[in-house]
Amino acid sequence: MREGERGQKRGFAISAKELSLLRVKVNTFDLILQAEKGSGELRLLTEAFPTDKKVSDVETQAFLGAFPELCGQMLRSNGAEARLSSAPLQEYVSTKNYLFGAVSISKKPAFRFRITISGPPDLLYDINQSYGDLAVQSDLRELRLYQFSGELQAQNLALAELELKYGEAQLGSIAQARIELFEVNFQARQIDQLHLNAKYTKVLVQQVQDMQGEGFESDYRFQSLGQLEGDYKYGRMEVSGALNRARLSLFEFELSCTSARQWEIESKYSSFALGQIDELHFSSSFEDALVLKKVGRLRMDDARYGRIEMGELSGNFRLQAFECEVDVQSLAASGKGTIDLEGKYLELKLNSNEVDLAVDFASDYGTVKSKRSDLLLRRTNKGPWTAVQGGKQDETDVAYRLKVRGFEVELELY
Repeated sequence: MREGERGQKRGFAISAKELSLLRVKVNTFDLILQAEKGSGELRLLTEAFPTDKKVSDVETQAFLGAFPELCGQMLRSNGAEARLSSAPLQEYVSTKNYLFGAVSISKKPAFRFRITISGPPDLLYDINQSYGDLAVQSDLRELRLYQFSGELQAQNLALAELELKYGEAQLGSIAQARIELFEVNFQARQIDQLHLNAKYTKVLVQQVQDMQGEGFESDYRFQSLGQLEGDYKYGRMEVSGALNRARLSLFEFELSCTSARQWEIESKYSSFALGQIDELHFSSSFEDALVLKKVGRLRMDDARYGRIEMGELSGNFRLQAFECEVDVQSLAASGKGTIDLEGKYLELKLNSNEVDLAVDFASDYGTVKSKRSDLLLRRTNKGPWTAVQGGKQDETDVAYRLKVRGFEVELELY
């Protein structure tokens, strides 16, 4: 080890030719991480900054006199692994009458500490940090970080494994990440492959290609999201662009998106505000509210106590439901499909826009109201059972076919 500056700064360097891993464990230390391509050394600069806490000159000089030796005890290396620990400094000041640490109701720390680490970018940096901030000022191959009550700033990372609690994070681009968040404000520019579990967290990421995970009482905002698979409760997600493919389990969740390609969902007590979606399938839906602008195909296998509002339907719609309201505000003139509804206590409003339509309705205690005089509808009543069939004169070639089966179903055509 070679010595650097004395006084409030202390620098050391060791050879990094055989190193593949640096483990760091610090408490109430700020860290700066700088990767240097082609560097054959691991260099550390430890700095101590006095705070506004009043400490006697004798205590200050005693600490600064011991500082160089204490810094030298913080770094150890053994073959391919180096270890950096704040323990020597912590053990020293724990015997003094001024506080080393950031958490105290009645006292303040006498000094604030910062370590600048400079080393090769292809090392694995494994960091455990409490009550301090980390700034990664250059690109890294791999970062593992546990951080408690701190702020993380990083540029581009190839691999990242992060567990953050009670803090903030601002990241650039990450190729592959596994992240655990608890009460964190998290921001990133782009993440290709992301596994994210979050609680009580705010997430803002511009672009994600593939995301998996779980969320609890968390808010998510994305510009675009390629694929999403996960379990989310008591939160909301907003995608200002496209969310192409999704497989979701939702509970009391709000989801909004501009466009989508293919989704598979099971949900309870959730709301959806979706723009244009090609294919949407609910395996189950309980007390959900759907507002869909344009729909290609929609299938809901088990819907209960919900409301479905569609701006425009251009393809197939299949619904098995109990006590639901459905409002289809228009059928696309250029579309073609089958509308197949089955259930109990259903209310269906269908604005068919005078497109070719064939009707096949049968329900106990059902009613049909039609404002379309161009449809030739035949009505049959047998006790509580009502059947209505018909449509255009040529029913063999129609754009849409409506089939309804159920109990206490109300149908309104206009």
